[in-house]
Amino acid sequence: MQVTSASEAGGKRPNEDYAVTGPGWAVVLDGATAPAGIDSGCIHDVRWLVRQLAAGVAARPPPEPDSCCPSAGPNPTKDSTTSSAH
Repeated sequence: MQVTSASEAGGKRPNEDYAVTGPGWAVVLDGATAPAGIDSGCIHDVRWLVRQLAAGVAARPPPEPDSCCPSAGPNPTKDSTTSSAH
């Protein structure tokens, strides 16, 4: 698989998005800055956090096919007999 990505800042702030790919997989991280006046308590900015997350994702081997969410239960869009009570 050949992957090409492009991302551009949507305003005056630096671009906070990041894409990372590997053999057979791709992840796009959408950085989202908190509104003015909201203190996250972190000394780093969103760009730093998004890049740290991307590095962590890229460092892990991808999951085996069909191993994601094996106990999630029936899909209500495919199984009309699924109860809505939880």
